[in-house]
Amino acid sequence: SGFRCLCAAGFIGNGTSCQVARDACALNNGGCSVNAVCKRTLPGRRDCVCHSGFSGDGLVCVEINACLEGSQGCHENADCLHVGPNKTSCTCHDGYAGDGHHCQMINLCLKKNGGCGDNARCNMSAPGVRTCTCSANYVGDGFSCRGTVAKELLKKKLRDFYLGLMMMEIPLKGRGPFTVFAPSSDAFEQIKKGKVFQKLPLSGEHFATILRSHIVMCHTLLPVDLSRPRNLTSLSGLVLTTSSSQGHIFINQANVTYSDEVSVNGILHVVDQVLVPPDINRTSGACQLNLSDVAERHGYKTFYKLLEDSGVLDLLKEEVHQPLTLLLPSDQALDSLLPEQKNFLFHRENRPQLLEYLKFHVLPAQKVYAEDLVHLASPRTLQGSPLSFRCGGTDAVGEIFVNDGACRIVQRHLGFPGGMAFGIDCLLTPPSLGGRCDVQTTFDFSMACAMCSSSATRCPQGSRGAEVRPPVRLHRPQLRCRSICAVSVWQSRCCHGYYGRDCLACPGGAGSPCSNHGNCDDGHLGNGTCACDPGFGGVACELCSDGFYGAACEACDCAEHGSCDSGRGGTGACFCDAGWGGRRCESQGDQLPGCSPACSPNAVCQDNNTCVCRPFYQGDGLTCTGVQSVQVMNGGCAAHGQVLPGGCSCAKGYGGDGYVCTPLDPCASGDNGGCHQHATCTMTAPGKRKCSCKQNFIGDGLVCEPRQLPVSRCLQDNGGCHLDAQCSDLHSEDAQLGVFHLRSDRGQYQLNYTAAQQLCAAQGASLATYSQLSYAQQGGMNMCAAGWLDQARVAYPTTYSNPLCGFGHVGIVDYGPRRNLSETWDAFCYRMKANPELLPGVGGGPALREAPE
Repeated sequence: SGFRCLCAAGFIGNGTSCQVARDACALNNGGCSVNAVCKRTLPGRRDCVCHSGFSGDGLVCVEINACLEGSQGCHENADCLHVGPNKTSCTCHDGYAGDGHHCQMINLCLKKNGGCGDNARCNMSAPGVRTCTCSANYVGDGFSCRGTVAKELLKKKLRDFYLGLMMMEIPLKGRGPFTVFAPSSDAFEQIKKGKVFQKLPLSGEHFATILRSHIVMCHTLLPVDLSRPRNLTSLSGLVLTTSSSQGHIFINQANVTYSDEVSVNGILHVVDQVLVPPDINRTSGACQLNLSDVAERHGYKTFYKLLEDSGVLDLLKEEVHQPLTLLLPSDQALDSLLPEQKNFLFHRENRPQLLEYLKFHVLPAQKVYAEDLVHLASPRTLQGSPLSFRCGGTDAVGEIFVNDGACRIVQRHLGFPGGMAFGIDCLLTPPSLGGRCDVQTTFDFSMACAMCSSSATRCPQGSRGAEVRPPVRLHRPQLRCRSICAVSVWQSRCCHGYYGRDCLACPGGAGSPCSNHGNCDDGHLGNGTCACDPGFGGVACELCSDGFYGAACEACDCAEHGSCDSGRGGTGACFCDAGWGGRRCESQGDQLPGCSPACSPNAVCQDNNTCVCRPFYQGDGLTCTGVQSVQVMNGGCAAHGQVLPGGCSCAKGYGGDGYVCTPLDPCASGDNGGCHQHATCTMTAPGKRKCSCKQNFIGDGLVCEPRQLPVSRCLQDNGGCHLDAQCSDLHSEDAQLGVFHLRSDRGQYQLNYTAAQQLCAAQGASLATYSQLSYAQQGGMNMCAAGWLDQARVAYPTTYSNPLCGFGHVGIVDYGPRRNLSETWDAFCYRMKANPELLPGVGGGPALREAPE
C-alpha cells in the first residue's frame, strides 16, 4: 500500500497496535552500575544515579575516598584510612596511642624502665624507640651496667670480702683501675675452718695484708691477660703468678671460677681460694714493731742508723710530723753507692747535705697506704721538695715507682707506731734541693665565740684544732666557747745554691755555687750574683782577675817591665820587656838587644837575635797573631757561649760573661714575664716562658678572666657574716691582700692622679695606701710598673731582684708623693668586700635572726 506504521519510542508493537514498552530498569538495572540507582524517566527510558558515597555517571560508579581530599580531622601523628564509600577512620601511628583524632607518643620508659638496666637511664629518642644509657659512674651497654668494683662485689654476693675491705678501710671506689681476685664465700668458710687462720695471731694489719694480696693496682687485667704466664704485684707486695691449663686460669694455685665484665674502675675475678702471703707470720705480729725493729728485721739498718745519728729520728718523733710515711732505702741500695758518693754524704762537713737527703725520704703528717700513693698530688717531703709516684707498665704490673722511676718500692706497709714505712731499692736524690726547700709554717686564728655545741666553734676544712678556750658564762645561761684553729702554709724557699722566684742554680752549679770561690746571692729573694773571693773573677768566680794566676788565683809578682802569664791556666811567669831581665823583670841590662829583621810589634827582641811573641800571641816572632782559641773547647767559652773576636758572649736566652752562661729567667724580670697578672709565668727553657692562668681563671695566660668566685677571707669569723649566713669573698683571689694593678686601655703610664682614682672607683675600689701595698708585697706581689697610690704617692712592689726594676731592690720602690698630679702612671687599687649569702632561713646577712620553726 506504500506506507508502514512504526511504534513510537518507548512503545512496542507492529505499528498498528502499540503497547507501553517494558520497564527500562527491569533488566540488569537498566545497564546502570551496581553502585547506582536506575530511574525510569519516559516510557522505555531511564537515568542512572550513583549511590551516596559513590561518584560517576551512573554507568560507572566509584567509591569516594575522602582521605584523598584531606586528613578528615585526623591527628598529625595519625593515618586516615578509607573504610567505605565516603567513610574514613583515624588510626594513630606506631609508637602513639589515642582515638586517631588525638594521639600521644607512648613512653616506653614508664614501664619497667623501658627494659633498661637498673643503673641505666631510659630515653625516648623517637616514637617507639628508646635508648638505654648507663648512669654516671657506671659502664655497660645500658641493659647491664656495672659500677665500681666494690659495688660489683655486693652484686655478686661476695659479702665476706667486701665487708673485710670496709672494715680495714681499703677503698675500691677511687679512680683505680683495680684488678680484684675476690675469694668466693666458700673459700672464706674453708680458710676459717682451716689451720691457717688458727695459727695466725690475726690482727687488723694481718687481715688487711691478706685482703690487699687480692688486689692489683693500676691495671684492668682481662682473662686474656691472665691466661699467659706473668708476675703481678699485689697491693700487699705479694707476687701473684698467673698460668692457664685446659681452659682454666690460675692465680697462685687458685682457680678463677668467674670473670666479670669491666666495671667503671677495674674488673672483678672470683677465685676459689684465699691468697695468703707465705711470710704473713714474719711481716706482722700481734704487737706492732717499732721503727728500729722494722729496720733490723727487714734490712734497713744503715738508713735507720743515719736517721738516728743525724738527729732526724728525734725530729720525726715530734707530734706535728705524725703520722708520717717513710721511704727506707735498703741496706743493699746504700752499700751499692759509689765510693765518691759515700764519701760526700758521710763526711762530717757535709752533714747539711745528708740531712737534706734524709728528710727527702719523709712525708710528714700523713700515713699513706700503697693504694693511695699514686694518687697523691705532688706530696711534699720534710725537706720541702715534692715526690712523685707512678705505677709500673705492662712489664711491671702492680709495681710502684718513685720520682719518674728513679726508685722502686720493694716492700710495703711496714707499720710502726707513728706511721708507715715502705722499702725502696735506691737512695732518693733531692733535686738538690731541686732548687726548692719550702718551709711549712703554722698560723693560729680564732673562731667566733658561740655555743659550745655549735658548728661555728669548729675549725673549717683545711685547718685543725689547736686549742679550745675555756667556756665562759655570759649573762645568758648557755656556755659559749671559742676555738683556736691552726692552718699550715707552705712558704717558698730556695735551697742553698739556688736563687730567684724559680730557684735557679747559682752560677757554677748548686754543687759548687760561684765555683766555691765566692758567695752567691741565693735564696728566694736573691739575684744569683757571685761576690768573688780576692783574686777571682767572672760570673761564677771561675776566672782569675787581672794580675792573678793559677788554680788558686795567686797574685802575680812581676815588676813594672814584666807581663805576667796570668789566668787560671797561667804559670805566673814574667815576660820581660826588651832590655829587662830577672825573675820579676826587675833588672835592666847594659844594652838593648837588637834583632834583624825587626820583630813583630807583638813580639820582644831578646838575646841572640831572637824574637819571641808576647803572651796571648803566637808566631815566629817576626809575625805574631792572636791565639785562635776557638780551635779548643769552644774557644774557652761556655757551652752556651759564642766565640767573638777578643772574648766570649753568651747565646740568646743566657746571661753571663761568655765563659760562664746561666739561663735567663724571663719570669723574674719585667711585668710577670709579660703574662697576665692572674697568670703564672713558668720558665720552660733559657729565655723562654709559658703563661698559664691560675686556678679559678681561664684564658691563654696573656689574658685571664675569672672562671669562678674563690673563697678566702671568710675563713676567720665567717668573714664578719652572721653564723647562719654563708660568706663569699667577692674580690679576686689573686689581688694580693686586696691590692691589684690597673692600667689604662691606651697602654702603660697613661693615667694622671684623677684618672687613676676614677678607674679604681669603676672597679668598686680605691687607690691603695702605701701600707696596703707593703702588705701585698709581703704576700708575694711583684710588679715592675709604677702606679699611683693614695695621697698622690707613686711606687711599685718587687719580690724578686731585677736590675731593671729599682736597681735590684726588693721591697717597695717608692717615688714618694708627687707634686705634679698631671704626671701619668699606672694605678694600684685596693678592694675588699664580702658578700653574705643566706643559708636556708631568713635574714639580711651580717645581723640575721634565726628562722622561725
